[in-house]
Amino acid sequence: LWAAKEHGVERVVYISSTAVYGTHDTHPITEESPLDGVGPYGDAKIEAENICRDFRRMGMCVPIIRPKTFIGPQRLGVFQVLFDWIEGGANIPMVGWGNNKYQLLHVHDLVRAIEMMFTLDESEVNDEFNVGATEYGTMKED
Repeated sequence: LWAAKEHGVERVVYISSTAVYGTHDTHPITEESPLDGVGPYGDAKIEAENICRDFRRMGMCVPIIRPKTFIGPQRLGVFQVLFDWIEGGANIPMVGWGNNKYQLLHVHDLVRAIEMMFTLDESEVNDEFNVGATEYGTMKED
């Protein structure tokens, strides 16, 4: 961020993670939910967000996006295995009773959110944003 600021870059979008929230029993999690990182990764994301806020105070526009798990072309990983099993009619392993809520986000929607951070007015985007599905159910329902 120092290099960007020194070279006159006015806006940098930081891609964080919902790992900054830790695990919660209540949903939905909002941007105002307390930060309690999940392990070193979540803690590092919180620290990076704090640095972004420092640069905001210096006059830079630094939107922070916290995406849910995103999937799409070349981004399926283990989900592709699960989708293949489901398509083949197989039962899939489920954590607990399947009552846990889980959001997936298509990578195209994430790209659109990032694009908006660069194109909307600074007053609208110089903040933190959770990016995920507007409607989602439990693992068992989905």
